[in-house]
Amino acid sequence: MPTDRTVQLNYISDIHLEWLFDKRGLLQTDVLDEIYRPLFRCNRQPTTQHNLLMIAGDLTEARKFHYFVPFLESVIADNGFDRVFYVMGNHEYYGDALHKVVGRIQAALDGSPMLKAHMSILHNQCATLDNGRVQIIGAPFWYQVAHGDEYAVAQRLSDYRYIKVKRGNRYAKLLYRDVLAAHHQSVCFIEETLRASPSGVQNILFTHHPTSRLFGDADLGYGTVLPARWAEDAEIGLPEKLAACIHGHAHQHLPVHYANEYGIPTVSNTIGYYQEEFKPDSPAGRQQIKDGLPFLMV
Repeated sequence: MPTDRTVQLNYISDIHLEWLFDKRGLLQTDVLDEIYRPLFRCNRQPTTQHNLLMIAGDLTEARKFHYFVPFLESVIADNGFDRVFYVMGNHEYYGDALHKVVGRIQAALDGSPMLKAHMSILHNQCATLDNGRVQIIGAPFWYQVAHGDEYAVAQRLSDYRYIKVKRGNRYAKLLYRDVLAAHHQSVCFIEETLRASPSGVQNILFTHHPTSRLFGDADLGYGTVLPARWAEDAEIGLPEKLAACIHGHAHQHLPVHYANEYGIPTVSNTIGYYQEEFKPDSPAGRQQIKDGLPFLMV
């Protein structure tokens, strides 16, 4: 990477704000403000000219997104984020139809002047920064599995119980073929974008699902994480054009930095479910709240 790193990519995912409603269906605003707001605190660097927030999916279910518009507005204002980029996770689709979610969240963004100006969904889309020097390649990515494991995946993962698709004039449960089609769309988009990218551009691959098999070797579970033993190589092509990868999904509940199969720096900051994986009173939880957002400089 070049020495003049002026773009700060602050990254977070799997916040799962839908878990902050109590048994009466009321949002626990005290928890949101006292515990979750510090997780978005930016550690701005002296050389930063472009301060970005990267939300790598599973922020909340789309049907509950509107509850968190004021929170997101204040997070942007308090931390001086110039732009916020957001890719859909699988949980954005829970309780909803596959084809409706991006539009539903975009409508909520459009209803807020601040979010409309600052926050962009990247759904198999790109954004360029710093006069084209940095390109964010955003995609949900989804996954593919080894042939023969399709039925086991459909039985194991909650996606197939809580996400619907439209087939003709009716709605039906999500099938693996729907996930595979969405995965192929993301892979094709990423490949086409990298082929067209001029040399010297810092391409940042920004996805919800990990694009590497090296991220863990165990089922990180609760019914939504693809077990590594089922995962096949997701060959995205042209890896030499990637400067870094940012992903979510895996619920490690701490920042993770590793090199993928191609030696590309790969990072995630997956928070996890409130009081199950993310326990704010635990040593790890207190450290996350204290540290705020991890970041990459490019």
